[in-house]
Amino acid sequence: MVNPYTPPGAQLEREVLNTQGQGTLQGGINGQYDFSIRGIIAEGWEKISGAKGTLLLALLIYIVIASILNVVQSLIFPDPNALMQQGLWGPAILWITVTTLISIPLTYPLVAGIPLLGIRRSVDAQIEAGSIFQAYSKTIPLTLLYLAMMLLTILGYVLLIIPGIYLSVAYLMSYSLMIDRDIGVWEALEASRKAITKHWFKIFFLYLVLGIMSVLAALPLFIGLIWMLPLFFIVHGILYKKMFGVASVE
Repeated sequence: MVNPYTPPGAQLEREVLNTQGQGTLQGGINGQYDFSIRGIIAEGWEKISGAKGTLLLALLIYIVIASILNVVQSLIFPDPNALMQQGLWGPAILWITVTTLISIPLTYPLVAGIPLLGIRRSVDAQIEAGSIFQAYSKTIPLTLLYLAMMLLTILGYVLLIIPGIYLSVAYLMSYSLMIDRDIGVWEALEASRKAITKHWFKIFFLYLVLGIMSVLAALPLFIGLIWMLPLFFIVHGILYKKMFGVASVE
């Protein structure tokens, strides 16, 4: 016989999140966070187990979609390389611009969605490869963010290179901020820039180390990338958590 006073059971159990070491948006902007390169990579390595397959599948989804898009564009539009070989630089630049503007809204949401899996993993939340498609809900703002980021970064490289290098690192968290915090283009760019500027050199060397590790992992027939690519995104997620905290995971 059922006890009528027994409280109803929940259909879904609330995820137990790892909130330890989380920052805040304003705290991150103010530079109120810290980390060690060795420590954050070690923490990321501990979180690879159980997430590796999901992250690799998400990357595969992006590669397949981007490859299909490239094939379709090559069948529809003139080949810019062939045009350049013929000395037709104007039409070549035109078609490069056209195909790029078409591909950005179709593929960049996936590019922005994959690091979000690393951010979810940083708090031990459940991750699914298909969730990267959720970033398409912000296709227009993400496209505008990408164009603004590229324009400012290219302008920085034109201006003596050093400003371009600075901005390339300073904007690393902008797309994650837009999706996780649901903020606008300029707010995401400035929040990322201000936060990273406070520890710019340490963050630069963190991604430099990850880049060197990726190159070394690719040497033996690319086998090491099976571990290195997920590690890269998980470390990115952990750094984001330490800087701003994770707002989008309930």
